[in-house]
Amino acid sequence: MTNSNYYLIVLFLISIYSCTNNENNIKLKNLHGDFIGQPLPKDSAEIFAPGIISTEYNERDAAFYPGGNEFFYSFKGTIGYSLIQSRMKDGVWQSPEVASFSGKYSDIEPCFSRDGTKLFFVSNRPLSGEGEPKDYDIWFVEKINDSWGNPKNLGLPINTEANEFYPSFAEDGTIYFCANYKNGIGGEDLYYSEFKNGKYLSPINLGDSINSIRDEFNSFVSPDGNFIIFTSMGWGPGLGGGDLWISFRKNANNWTKPKKHGKTN
Repeated sequence: MTNSNYYLIVLFLISIYSCTNNENNIKLKNLHGDFIGQPLPKDSAEIFAPGIISTEYNERDAAFYPGGNEFFYSFKGTIGYSLIQSRMKDGVWQSPEVASFSGKYSDIEPCFSRDGTKLFFVSNRPLSGEGEPKDYDIWFVEKINDSWGNPKNLGLPINTEANEFYPSFAEDGTIYFCANYKNGIGGEDLYYSEFKNGKYLSPINLGDSINSIRDEFNSFVSPDGNFIIFTSMGWGPGLGGGDLWISFRKNANNWTKPKKHGKTN
């Protein structure tokens, strides 16, 4: 991708937001506090920040900084998805903008480390940072003086020539993610990798108590690692194209039979 094309893409993304910025700025002036000033949902799913974050465009994959003062999500543009950021400044949430490290390749699925020092995401950017897109890997940026640094590839043994998606972390540093590896149970399977002595160990398939002969993907693991919520196409009839299921850990790599996640589907 040439520099001229890159700047055109960034300008396009900026122009999309500028069309609604005046209206958003008026709304954001009154948005204080947790969760961009949105009330907590009751017993069913609700659209988040309609007209501000959720618009007529495609938004997905949201993540709040552990301190609650930053918010990232994926926004679909001409090149695929870019990561969009909103920050709280002087108690007021600022208008969403393209993250400083995004906008050139397809970037999705932001996820913070538990301590907030790293922001992980998925990207098809090449390892060199220049040239043609490649398969999707898990990347991260580090917090430096209240800003985010340059993207780094998580590397082996997590990233391979296959696609890796949707990182989620337990408090002990264990990463959960989905991938379509050749030795899997079905299509996309869920895997985990423990963080020991400063490095990740070889990924382990969560097994057939979680993974079916079809696709399981996009998981959230609880901080203590005792339950996992994920999307499945293979655990029976659902209410849509892919429903949320929940499973509880029995022991090391054994989980209870997944159950539908109630009213969120």
